[in-house]
Amino acid sequence: MRELGDEVVGGVLIAKEFPKKVRQESQVLHVKYSFDNLDVESEYTYENLLKLLHLEVMV
Repeated sequence: MRELGDEVVGGVLIAKEFPKKVRQESQVLHVKYSFDNLDVESEYTYENLLKLLHLEVMV
């Protein structure tokens, strides 16, 4: 966000986990992701992954 300067009013970070230091940035929306019942040995289509995807906004 700093690199783009005044053109940016906020940002979104999507990650499995966030360190507390990162979550203190007030102009960034932090979204935690997970996959429900994902079998890492299986293959999935994009559509199937979307169905398993869970997004949680961290406040």
